[in-house]
Amino acid sequence: MSTKEREYVTMHCETPMVSTCMFSGSEYYCPSCGTGLGIMNTESVEATPALLKQHKKNRELFDQIAGDCIAAGMWRKDCSKCNVGDGRDFSKGMGTEHRLHASHADLEKSDKAYQKLYGGILS
Repeated sequence: MSTKEREYVTMHCETPMVSTCMFSGSEYYCPSCGTGLGIMNTESVEATPALLKQHKKNRELFDQIAGDCIAAGMWRKDCSKCNVGDGRDFSKGMGTEHRLHASHADLEKSDKAYQKLYGGILS
């Protein structure tokens, strides 16, 4: 008998979902329909090799698009206005969230990325 724990994949629209913090109140994103769902509104199924392969593809595609998103409450370690401390020591306090001081161009890129995500990203 194997001691390996079973792997599970969270599903929606018969599609493996991507875990994320990019949407307020949602821990998961469905790349098929663009829905963000909390952990209590999802279904997890036992992972198969095919589901794991699809999940990996979904994650990669999501990461390509979501890399431009600036979520509410997001702080970036590489931004001096966000990160007053050294990235580990916040004794000097946290700066302001990135959305409040991001450039207009970065905010436009973020909005365009969110628009791509809202309708789903799988064709």
